[in-house]
Amino acid sequence: MLFVSLKAICLWLLITTACLFECAEVSAGVEDKLADYLDAAEKHWQFQGAVLVAKDGKALLNKGYGYANRDFEEPNTPDTKFFIGSITKQFTASAVLMLQDKGRLDLQAPITKYLPDYPAETGDRVTVHNLLSHTSGIPNYTDDPQVIISRTHWISPASLIDLFKDRPLLFEPGTAFAYSNSNYILLGAIVEAVSGQSFEAFLHKNILKPARMINTGYARREAGLPDRADGYTLDIERGPTDALPMSFSILHTAGALYSTTNDLLKWDRELGDDDLLYDQSRAAMFTPNFGNYGYGWVIEERHGTRRAYHGGFLDGFNCTFDRWLDEGLCVAVLSNEDRAPVGKIARGLAAIVMYGAPYNFPTTRIPSLIDSTLLAEYEGVYLFEPGAHFLVRAGEKSLKLRSPGRELQVLLPEAVDRFFLQRDNSVIYEFTRDSTGRVAGLTFIDEEMQYTGSRLKDDGATSYSQASTQVPLTDAMCEAFSGMYHLETQTAPGSPIELVIVCAEGAMFAEAAGTGMVRIVPYSDRAFYQPDSDMTLEFLIDSASRVTGCVLRVDSQGVTGVKVE
Repeated sequence: MLFVSLKAICLWLLITTACLFECAEVSAGVEDKLADYLDAAEKHWQFQGAVLVAKDGKALLNKGYGYANRDFEEPNTPDTKFFIGSITKQFTASAVLMLQDKGRLDLQAPITKYLPDYPAETGDRVTVHNLLSHTSGIPNYTDDPQVIISRTHWISPASLIDLFKDRPLLFEPGTAFAYSNSNYILLGAIVEAVSGQSFEAFLHKNILKPARMINTGYARREAGLPDRADGYTLDIERGPTDALPMSFSILHTAGALYSTTNDLLKWDRELGDDDLLYDQSRAAMFTPNFGNYGYGWVIEERHGTRRAYHGGFLDGFNCTFDRWLDEGLCVAVLSNEDRAPVGKIARGLAAIVMYGAPYNFPTTRIPSLIDSTLLAEYEGVYLFEPGAHFLVRAGEKSLKLRSPGRELQVLLPEAVDRFFLQRDNSVIYEFTRDSTGRVAGLTFIDEEMQYTGSRLKDDGATSYSQASTQVPLTDAMCEAFSGMYHLETQTAPGSPIELVIVCAEGAMFAEAAGTGMVRIVPYSDRAFYQPDSDMTLEFLIDSASRVTGCVLRVDSQGVTGVKVE
């Protein structure tokens, strides 16, 4: 929802003063293939950002693509600052491990040893290791609708912890994996408690300054950083548009850093240096636990070699930082357009260096024209595994696909029953039919991955299918529900969030905290859903049939509002 990626490449034959590092000796053939791949990604996938490819600590490519600011046509460069989202977690994890190396922190100790005010019922059962490896069972605070609707408000780290500290654990700590930003907010609090410094000060003194990472730091979008990339979101109709605003205090030690490809090359070098971490701590960082998660890194074996990586996503930015541990290869792809296929680009570049060819070379796919009545046949809910559903809806010339907790995807037709992803046309969705000709299943194909799901017959089986059932919007609904509502949240106590409901041109729209109008669609006489997100909105009516308020929900979490006009 709110979160993070990387991209920059430096052609060693075309080094300018913007490329600060010497390039490793590589054959012109590999160099040309890297350049050709990225040129194709820029052309066919509309990639913009910065990309780094480095071998054994030396840059092979380090270059910017597209614009840091479209209005002023400022180009992206290796020194352009990108918000890197959850890539922040590896810096937070490194800070914790540094304190362990100094004998000031025990990873197996319960978190209440360092945060004595944290509720003992859960805190005594959760260790620092559980936080680092996402095996704590602590719910993810960024799923809370209070955070989503108050995203532009500053919030203290203590208030972030208040959002989840009293909630029950999802499972017994150490028995399962569940990615949760809450874990890394607590790790930041532990670093501050143990070191006696703010996290920002500790990071600067112990990691950034020694590594000479002068263009990496704690993000404050409102501060107007020089050489900062503006973030964009790909709008289906209008192309790249300005990303929604937010306060980086909401992300804090789980995702609030910015960096550049030049600095990430320095960081790659530091990660291989004994001065940063002891060998034992570095080995633990890159050892997979449940969910293949180490400490701030996802670890996998791919094509016979170990890959450690982490993505970073937030509105307007999508990044990835990949280290192929056995190859001495580092690939960083930072994009200031949040739907860029940065992971695929990084893997393609790595394959060129290691094997001489990418997994998927970007190409052009021309969409076909399919009658809207045929598109309607694909609408429905598709079950891939328990709890994993895709909701497919028909547009005028395309399909829209949603899955819980993920952004909207647009599928363009290549042929009857075969579609490709608008943003990454190498991703294929194929529909299957039963003996009667009815659409019965959906297969997702991406590189070597292939998954098949079945279409649900009972559309009442999930909340997503509940949202797929519409009722007509009436004039009476518009008259009754339009107006302003005040939502009280823990994230902005005493400053209610304004929710505005309006009707226009036969549709109803909602806007919270000035983040733009979104259409909402009724599925009962008082309940609405937002087709492009996980949000539902139910209006409250008293015994006198007066609308008194509303409840905005994202999954099971809700915020109540009072109608004020």
